[in-house]
Amino acid sequence: MTAAGDLDAVAGNVERFCDDAVKRAVVDLKKAILIQARRDTGGDLRMSGIGTARLGIQTKVTGNVVGTVSAGPRRMRGPWRWLNDGTRPRPQGRGRHPGTPAKGTWDRPALKAIPQVERDIAARFNALVN
Repeated sequence: MTAAGDLDAVAGNVERFCDDAVKRAVVDLKKAILIQARRDTGGDLRMSGIGTARLGIQTKVTGNVVGTVSAGPRRMRGPWRWLNDGTRPRPQGRGRHPGTPAKGTWDRPALKAIPQVERDIAARFNALVN
């Protein structure tokens, strides 16, 4: 191969790297959050009192290499928030609901996974350019 051919190959790899890195980061974050959500919901991603609906996570990667990890489906954003932030004490029926403690179901695993995702991306980039 010529030097120009080598440069073209490296340029193509670097161009694809951004898309691949964001897709992989989104998948890794989703996986970390789902592991914690399974622990906090008894393994089935369902919360008592909300019917048969299950907690889920939606991921999206746009053409500008922007990845989004969001609670889904839309109707399940409230239960995700209840798990993550907890609820406050409130009147319920004839008594008083004591509230629920915050479990950090979304925040804790995401914050814990981010450094590993960054290390993974850096290692893959170093392997690409070396």
